Formats: sequence, structure tokens, C-alpha cells
Amino acid sequence: MAIALMAHSDKDGRRRSTVPRRRNSFGTDWRYVLLFAALLIPFFEPTGFIRGVVPEVAGLFKVWRVATVAALVCLCIRHGSKDAFSLIAIAITALMFLSTLINEGAGRTWIYVQCFYDWAPLLVSVLLVNYAYRDRMTELLWAILIVTGVLSICNTISVLGWPQGVVTGTREPSNFYGHKNASIDLALPSVGCSLLLDAQRGRRCSARSVALFAIGLVQCIVSYSATSVVALALFPVLFVAVQFRKTRPAVNGFSCFGAYVVAAVLLMGVKIQELFAPIIVGVLGKTVTFTLRTFVWDGVFSLMTPDHLLLGYGASVRFGLFFNDFLYNNAHNFFLHVLVSGGLAGVVLYGILILLAMRTLYQGRHDFASAVLTVVVACFFVIGLMESLITISWPLMLALAYYWDAGRTSAIRV
Repeated sequence: MAIALMAHSDKDGRRRSTVPRRRNSFGTDWRYVLLFAALLIPFFEPTGFIRGVVPEVAGLFKVWRVATVAALVCLCIRHGSKDAFSLIAIAITALMFLSTLINEGAGRTWIYVQCFYDWAPLLVSVLLVNYAYRDRMTELLWAILIVTGVLSICNTISVLGWPQGVVTGTREPSNFYGHKNASIDLALPSVGCSLLLDAQRGRRCSARSVALFAIGLVQCIVSYSATSVVALALFPVLFVAVQFRKTRPAVNGFSCFGAYVVAAVLLMGVKIQELFAPIIVGVLGKTVTFTLRTFVWDGVFSLMTPDHLLLGYGASVRFGLFFNDFLYNNAHNFFLHVLVSGGLAGVVLYGILILLAMRTLYQGRHDFASAVLTVVVACFFVIGLMESLITISWPLMLALAYYWDAGRTSAIRV
């Protein structure tokens, strides 16, 4: 942490280093890369490996997470900007703990631990990018790339070596990184940050970015996750579209978020999936209930009684969603999970957070690097149709989207 404390703020609010910065020929201070990587690693815990091989390390990761949150809070109080985005992220995190407290009281202690696991990643992501965006964006991109890239490679080796997964005591076999649906949380940030680093150097796509995409695709196909495969299939389509100046503005923050909202309404309200049964069943190998997800969606709506509509249930129902004779541990839809956790207050706050980021992406719709971030966020929206997005990868990319335009100029130092 000594590295981070080498800076102070001048009159215009920008951090100035009090010691000479050690940089390589590309202008990257690798001390900060290591610092950011150390702050990220505990939130990219390879649960499959830890549970199956070194379970005693799990406690270390918990302590590491708490220490990371404390360190980032201190750094951002001292050096971060107090903007609407970071304040809303803090409010969402506080709301989820408040809702848990209201519903759980002095009951099960582990519920509060689970609440921390679910919502601390949002706080950490925003505070970390808030701290780094002014003049450390390149270092942060390298840190995310290294952490997720190495884990993605390890996870692919695991998937190829043990395609059916390894029994770790959980309900389903795990890969190195965890459940098969978790692979996308490594693939999208690793490829996205690689492409952003390419863009900083005036390149559209490097061999490194192609290799990382292939690695992510392999693990999602072999350890089959239909939603992840669809998201990764959409990625090159959108990426090709943003190569051209005429089509690039169409792939912007508002269009992608709007498409997500429309798709969510069609799937959960209109049940349009029944019209596409041949594709869903025949091509993707799923049922029109999306592996019983529709029962979860209907069940979550039934839980939103007047007593819980405003503030939700917090983490109290995290492992208690019992629908259609099956127990689920999340709402299997991003906004539904926010709704059941934080009620309408949570949905409004998180909606504002997303709109702020989408506005930044829309304003930069003609810029190639911003378009790359839009593509990554759009693919996460696809995942959000079927998953809760409570890992660190989604809020990390969302925070990058919001702060990117502000930090872009200082981030490009080549």
C-alpha cells in the first residue's frame, strides 16, 4: 500500500507523484499494476481449485477481501473523486446490507457474510476505478488483463483435462474457477481489457486479444454454458460492427441497454421464447424454460409482496428460493436479483448507475475504444438475462465504462 501513498493532490484535484515513477518504454508503472492486481485477486477467487485442493486457503481470501475493501475506502477518501457514480454505488451496497439487517435481524451470521460476498464487489470495482481513472487507467487495464487472463488459461486447462468438472462438495461439479457459468467472468474482462490496451496503441486487435477470446470460447463450449456461448457469439458480431465509422454509433450504451430491457420484458412478460423453441431446444440444447429459470422469475415476482416491495429481502433469500420443487441460490436475472435483494429502491439506484455509464458510452459512441467497452457491456447484458451478475467482472466493466471518457486522455501515454 506504500506505493499508493506516494501521491498527493494539487489544486486541480489530479494526483501528482512525489517520487520519480519507474516506467517501461510503453509508459506503464508496473508497481501500480502489481498493487491493482493484489486488490483484484481476492475477488477473483478460483473457488473450484480452492474447495477441491486447498480448502484451508478459503479463510485467507475472506480476510484478503475485507482488507481490500478497507484499503480502497481509505484510498478513495484521500484521493478519489466524490462523484455521483461512486456515491450511488456506495448507496446500493449500504441498501443491500440494510435490507439484510431488516429481514434477518440477529439471526444467521453467515447471511451477512454472504451479503458481503454479493455486494462488496460492486463497491470495490467502483472505488478502484475511481482511484485509478485519472492517471492510472493503463495500469488498471494491465492488472485486470493479467489476473483474468491467467485465471482464464488455468480454467481452460481444467476444462480440457476434466470436461465434466471436479467434485468439490457443491451441488454441481466445478472447474478450476468454479461453476461453468463463471467462465464468462474471466473471458469478457480479459478480452475487453486486451482490446482497450490495443486501442491505446492505435491497434484494432492484437494476436493476444484473439488468443484470449479463443481461450474463453473453448472453456464455455467444452464446459457448456448456453448463455455464455451466445454472449461470445455476439461479441465478434458487434466488434466487427464498431470497426466502421458509419455503423459504430449504432452500438452505443443506450441502444444496448434498451435492447436488454426489451429482451427482459419479452422473456419474462410476453414469454416470447416459446416462439423460438426450435432454436432454443434444437440448437442451444435448452428447454423453453431456460433450465427452469422461468419458474424462478415467476417465483421472484410472487415474493414481492407490499411488505418487501420497497427494500426487498437483502441476502436473506440468497439460498432460499424454492420454486417448482427445486432450490435456487439467485434469481437468474440481473434486475430480478436486484429487485428481490433491494426492492424497488435497489432497482432505481442500480438503474441510475447503469444509465450514468450508458450516457458516457453514448457520448463516446464515435470513439473506437469506447465502442469496445460498449461491446463488452452489451455481452454482459446478455448474461444478465439469465444470471444475477453479482460477481466483480460486471461492475468492474460498468465502472470502466463510466470513467473511461474522463480518464482516456491521461491513460494514453504512448
